[in-house]
Amino acid sequence: MEHIDLINRIIEAEQRARALSDEALEKRMGMYTELETATNGLRESYLERARSRIEKVRELEDKFTDETLAELEATFKKDMLSIETAFEQNQDKWVDKLFSMIVRQ
Repeated sequence: MEHIDLINRIIEAEQRARALSDEALEKRMGMYTELETATNGLRESYLERARSRIEKVRELEDKFTDETLAELEATFKKDMLSIETAFEQNQDKWVDKLFSMIVRQ
């Protein structure tokens, strides 16, 4: 009878060890799942912050581009007005000068 009790104890110990092993494996798999979920959450959070920052930078760049284009356009208009004014004031003189330069050659 002692051998049977010993064998039964060994079987019970093996069953408990197997149950503990299964439980540890389940916990381990659960931890992997939790870790993957947390990692995905962090990744999405980071990507959302990055997208938000990119959008803010894009808006700033668009604003800067619009302002720069407006400044260039104002400068262009001013320069064209200056050229047109100079042309209107000096047209006859420039034509006469060009004509005399061409005729003298």
